[in-house]
Amino acid sequence: MTTIKAPNLCIRPGCNFPRRPDTRANSRYRFRLDCSAECSVWALRAKWADRNDDKAEAAELMRLLALLDARRSPRDRVTDVFARGENAA
Repeated sequence: MTTIKAPNLCIRPGCNFPRRPDTRANSRYRFRLDCSAECSVWALRAKWADRNDDKAEAAELMRLLALLDARRSPRDRVTDVFARGENAA
């Protein structure tokens, strides 16, 4: 009898990309919780929007969610995730 290990998927809901490895000392590695920096920042922004009950930020995150879900690879960049607020350039 063999066991099939479930794939380690990204922490962001709806993301089907595998988590990225993080190299540690002695050439060992662990898997991060996310597949890309975009998913990591999106998850943090979602956590803070929920905590602060920020409806405008939640609407922006839903827009970004559609862009993140449209990616074909975790290496595809969505730079709007990193810009925040009116003063973002």
